[in-house]
Amino acid sequence: MSGQSQQLKIRSMLRRSPEKLYIQTLHGPSIHGEVITRTIEEATYQVKEFRKTLEAKATPKERQAEFERLARKESDCGSAREGGSLGKFGRGQMQKPFEDAAFALEVNELSHVVNTDSGVHIILRLE
Repeated sequence: MSGQSQQLKIRSMLRRSPEKLYIQTLHGPSIHGEVITRTIEEATYQVKEFRKTLEAKATPKERQAEFERLARKESDCGSAREGGSLGKFGRGQMQKPFEDAAFALEVNELSHVVNTDSGVHIILRLE
């Protein structure tokens, strides 16, 4: 399948920081209702800790289940309600750093920290 028509299925976890003016203006409080006061450094540290927890899982199935649990509880993205699921998407539909990281992953691979205008992410590729 060519890169132009390829569709990925992923889960994503996002931590926001009010240091990102774009987010502060468009999104305000997190989906959990709290006002976001963490720094970008704190958000990055938290995402790295979530990643360590996920990396410790022995199987892809365990990693996916833990990712869903963490995303529902910790993610600042609207996809948290769906365990971080963004469904399927192709090129040109996401912010470039996010898209580049997602398309570089193998199935069941977990990304390193990805910074975008939305905040700090980790991505788990499912398909």
